[in-house]
Amino acid sequence: MLLLMPLLPGFRGWLVLRFVTGCALGLEWIASEIWLNRLSTDKSRGTIMGAYAALFAAGVMAGPLLLQITGTTGWRPFAAGALCLALTALPLFATRDAPGGDAGLGAGRRLRIAAAAPIVMVPALIAGLMESATCRCCRCSRCCAA
Repeated sequence: MLLLMPLLPGFRGWLVLRFVTGCALGLEWIASEIWLNRLSTDKSRGTIMGAYAALFAAGVMAGPLLLQITGTTGWRPFAAGALCLALTALPLFATRDAPGGDAGLGAGRRLRIAAAAPIVMVPALIAGLMESATCRCCRCSRCCAA
């Protein structure tokens, strides 16, 4: 989605792209926290989730720094952001299956699970949408709406 943003610079194009991005990032956020909770034991859960939260915060803080390096116009900031997002998938390649053997879940089963717990999934989806829809460089609406 980030690589499509320079091609659709208008409000409507970005509205759709940011909506799709928010949905995808919201689902990734939910999946990663579930996976980390299942990976950890009761004894290690606090340490693992604390490290996860610290790394997440470092990533959020690195966004404005990345924009200082790449600038805010042209393809460079979008390509750098897409590369950073792709690098976050590297830990997944180091594992075979998620704990508990969920690797075989098909899309239909995943949707049934989400439909069975809408009280959990809808707020998480909204939180993911809001997290990815806010302006990263200065928290205003002027540069992200352009």
